Amino acid sequence: MRRGCVAAALAFATVLATASAADAHAALLSSTPAPGSVLAQAPSTIELEFSEAVELPQQAIRLFDATRREIDLPAARHGATDATVTTTLPSLADGGYVVTWRVVSEDGHPVGAAFTFAVGQGTVGEDVAQAVADLAPRGASRTSGVLYGIARAAAYAALALLIGASVLAAFLWPKAFDDTETRRLLVGAGVTATVATTFVYGFEAINTRAGRVSDLVSWDTWRDLASTHTGRWLAVRIALLALTTVVLILIGRAGAAARRQLFTALLVACALVTTSVSATGHASTGRHTTLGIIADVVHVAAFSLWTGGLVLLLAGVLRVADADTARAVAMRFSTLAFASVVALVATGTFMAWRQGVTVEHPVSTAYSRLLLVKIAIVAAVVGAGALSRRSLHARTTREADGTAWRVAIRRTIATEVVLGVAVFSVTAMLVNAAPPLSAQGRPVEIRRPVAGLTIDVVIDPARVGSTELHVYLSGTTTLQPEVAELTVTLSQPVLADAPINVKMFRAGPAHFQSDAMVFPFAGTWTITIGVRTDEFTRDTTQATITVT
Repeated sequence: MRRGCVAAALAFATVLATASAADAHAALLSSTPAPGSVLAQAPSTIELEFSEAVELPQQAIRLFDATRREIDLPAARHGATDATVTTTLPSLADGGYVVTWRVVSEDGHPVGAAFTFAVGQGTVGEDVAQAVADLAPRGASRTSGVLYGIARAAAYAALALLIGASVLAAFLWPKAFDDTETRRLLVGAGVTATVATTFVYGFEAINTRAGRVSDLVSWDTWRDLASTHTGRWLAVRIALLALTTVVLILIGRAGAAARRQLFTALLVACALVTTSVSATGHASTGRHTTLGIIADVVHVAAFSLWTGGLVLLLAGVLRVADADTARAVAMRFSTLAFASVVALVATGTFMAWRQGVTVEHPVSTAYSRLLLVKIAIVAAVVGAGALSRRSLHARTTREADGTAWRVAIRRTIATEVVLGVAVFSVTAMLVNAAPPLSAQGRPVEIRRPVAGLTIDVVIDPARVGSTELHVYLSGTTTLQPEVAELTVTLSQPVLADAPINVKMFRAGPAHFQSDAMVFPFAGTWTITIGVRTDEFTRDTTQATITVT
C-alpha cells in the first residue's frame, strides 16, 4: 500500500506537469479583415486572433457570399501562435461576404460566431446582414445536448462509485472482494463508467462539430476529437477505467499474496482516473491554474470516497458483515467521511472564488446559479450524514444486537445516496456552463414603454455569438395584454441600412423569446422592438446595448 501511495503521488505530479493553463472560454480579439470592413482589394487570407490558444475542428473557418453560397477554403491552420487561426482565400469578386468561425477553447468548450466584410464596390446588404444571424454557428442539436448531459451524469456517478468503493474496500474492508454481490457492484461500476465515458467522448465530438446524434456512427466525428486536448484526455480516461475494471476482476480471482500487489495497481489506477478528470474543463482555466488542478483533484477524490463509501456500506458491509465488523468499518468510514466533507468545503470554496463567483453577484450567471443548487444539495447530504454519524455513535454504545442499528443506518445512508445522485446531475450541467470569469458579458435588462404597454427585455448574456432574448409585456390594467405581433431587429453602424431581423416565437400570452439571437461582433448595438396590438395600432421603441 505504501508503494501504491508513492506511485499515485508520482502519477498525479506527472499529469499536473502536463496540464496547460488557459483563460477559460476563448474570445475573438481581432480579425483580418475586420468585422464590417469595406476593402478596396480582395484579401488573400482570413486571420483570427483569440485570447488564448485554441484547437481547430473541421471547418473552423467558413466563407459565404451574398447569395449564401459557400466558398471552398483550405483547412484552417494555426498562424504565428496557437492563439491565431488563418486560412487562404481564393480570388474574391466584388461583393459582401460572411465569415463564420468555430474553435475549441482549452477547457474543451467550443465557441463560434460570424462577421461580415465587403470587397470593392460591394456593400454589406440586407441579405448578407441577415445571413450573419442564419449562418453563425449555433452548437449541437438539442437532442444531442440532452443525451450528452445524461451521459456525463452517468459517467460521473459510476466513476465516483468505482473510485470511492474500490479504494475503501481495499483499505477498510478487503473481504468485500470475497463477496460475489459486492464484486459485481464494483465491476459493474467500472463497466458503466467506461461505457458512459465513451458516450461522453462521442457527444463531446458532436458538440465540437455542432453536429447531430446521427454523427455518432461517423468515424470522422470520433477521429476529429482525438486531435484535441479534451479528446486525448477522454481517451486516456476511457483506457484507465477499462484497466481499473480489469484489475478489479483479477483481485476477485487472486490469492492473498497477489492481492496485495493488485491493490497497489488499483490505487494507482484510481489516482490516475481522478487526475484525468481534472486535466480538462474548468480546473485548467482561470486564475491560479496549478492550485486549481490540485484543488479539483482533491475535490473529486473526496466526493468519490464519500459517495462511493456510502454505497459500499449500504450494498455491501451492512448486508453481509457481522455486527462487530460492520460497526468497525462504519466507524472508520465515519471519520473518513467527515474529513472528506471538510476537503469538499475547502476546495469548493476556493474553486468558486477562483472562477469569479462573488457574494455581490451570487446568481449573475448560469454557472453561479447551478453552483448554488449544488451547494444546497450537498448541505442536505451533510445534514443526512450528521444524522448517520450521531446515530452510529449512539447505537454502538447501547446495543448488543446490530439489527435495529443496521435498519436505522440504512435509512439515512439511502437518503444520502439519493441526494448524491442529484449532485451528480447538477455537476453534469455545471461542467458545461461558463464560469463568471469566462462569461463575455453579463445579462442586460431593459424596460421601455411602447403602445401603451411596458416591455421588459432580457438579453442573457450580452456577448458575441448566440444568446437568448426574452421580451415580456405588461399593461396598466392587465399583466398579460393581448399582442398581435412583436418584431425585433438589431442594427449597428457598420451594417448601414441592413438590420438583422431576429426570429421570435411566442413563449406565453405576453412573453416572446428567441433562443438563437446572434451578435456577430462586439460594439454598441441598437435593438428596435415593434409591437402591434391590433390592426391599426403599432408602435416601436429602441435601446442601445454594449456587446463584448
